[in-house]
Amino acid sequence: MDNEELHQTLKDLESLLIDYSTGGPRGEEQEDKYTILRDKLLKYATTKDQELKKKIPESVTTYRTLNSFWNFIKNKYSHYSERREHIYMDFSSVFSLIESRQFAAQDDVIEDDKLLGKKFEEDVAKIKVLLSDGLYDSAITASRTLVQKVETWILAQTTGADPESNLNADNLHKKTMVLLKLDSSKDYDKRLKMIITGLNQVNSGIAQIRNVASDAHTPKYKAERHHAILAVNSAITMCRFLLDSMNYQKKE
Repeated sequence: MDNEELHQTLKDLESLLIDYSTGGPRGEEQEDKYTILRDKLLKYATTKDQELKKKIPESVTTYRTLNSFWNFIKNKYSHYSERREHIYMDFSSVFSLIESRQFAAQDDVIEDDKLLGKKFEEDVAKIKVLLSDGLYDSAITASRTLVQKVETWILAQTTGADPESNLNADNLHKKTMVLLKLDSSKDYDKRLKMIITGLNQVNSGIAQIRNVASDAHTPKYKAERHHAILAVNSAITMCRFLLDSMNYQKKE
């Protein structure tokens, strides 16, 4: 079972449990589908993937039928929203594991690029652990810190001196973009210019979500899994591009 099939199997199981718990269709068709998916997942995890086995939701490992799960969930929670939240949280760890593997598959190029260095790889790995453990506010904080570390490193490598300590995040980013000849004032192809302008917006967005939904400040709202994944993916993508651009500038 590849990562994509595994992800879909888990999504189907999650959907079945949610539908059954919130007034959705019930019958032999749903029970049969649940049994097939559950057996497929448990067999694969038991024989092929011990790491996955540890993360399989308790809802799946404990309850062999949708009806048995219903007897549990109806007594524990009276509102549909509470039942959904319980199931979402139960599946959060296993989805984080799958997504971390997707990151790892995307990160193959990092292992071959000496420019990024061991420290960058370690930082990326730590962020993935935060996601896997469901520490979404910490992952958002770490993604912002990663951008600042990379930009500080680029300035130090390119200019031979550490950037001024009083540079705030926005000025650090602007200085890095100018140094790499990526500032939006350059006469680029308009399509490329749109992407470069977008990088500035990504940088600003990561900084702002850090201010309202991370553990660096008192959060204004709770960081959800998809928010953290967006911030982390955006930060890693931008850092790679900046480092690749520095490498290109050095070769030129």
